[in-house]
Amino acid sequence: MNLVQKCGGYKMELETSKAIKELNRRGNRAFIINAVIIGVFVFLFISIAILEKFKDEASDEKLTALIVGALCIVAFIVVIVIILVKKGGSKHFKRYFEEHPDTTVSEIERDFAGADKVFKKLWIGDKCTYYVGQIYPNIIENKELIWVYLTHGSGTNHYWQLNFCERDARMTKIYIRSEKKAKGITKIYNERFKHMVVGYSKELDDLFNNNFEKFLELKYKQNV
Repeated sequence: MNLVQKCGGYKMELETSKAIKELNRRGNRAFIINAVIIGVFVFLFISIAILEKFKDEASDEKLTALIVGALCIVAFIVVIVIILVKKGGSKHFKRYFEEHPDTTVSEIERDFAGADKVFKKLWIGDKCTYYVGQIYPNIIENKELIWVYLTHGSGTNHYWQLNFCERDARMTKIYIRSEKKAKGITKIYNERFKHMVVGYSKELDDLFNNNFEKFLELKYKQNV
């Protein structure tokens, strides 16, 4: 049985898993809110453009019909995008199980149930880290994380950026507004996972980019 076939066997479990449902619900809610907000702005922009172009040429009935038509088109596009995103979220979880064939849905269920919910988009379990990205929810194996650090952004939107670096050098970024929560998250990783380098310095950044194997010798190779 190949990985894709094996993953197909998880379909029913994925659909009934409380952990997967919760992650999908969080991800879908955030995306739906953003999609509706964008849809409203697009509709308002189109409506204003229609009024400006036809206000002296069309009757009130025709203007109303054009605006209602624009509303229907925007609403239809928003609904289609939401449906596609929901399907995409399921594919993300299936891909996780394809990449980790020895992990079962039941394991994820137990780990998520005992995970620390550190803020509304991030849970830290013994086995995995669960987070809701800009569009899709995701799962990262903690044993594959080698470096966790914070960076700070400012300007019109003040935020902290939580950076995850995996064993394959893949990078994940999560944005957090609370400095207290951001620093509390790195504290959890530092206390619970001895194989991770936690915190940022220019020396660590240079080592990561220029001598990756040497970077792994700092903690990862001794503790995994």
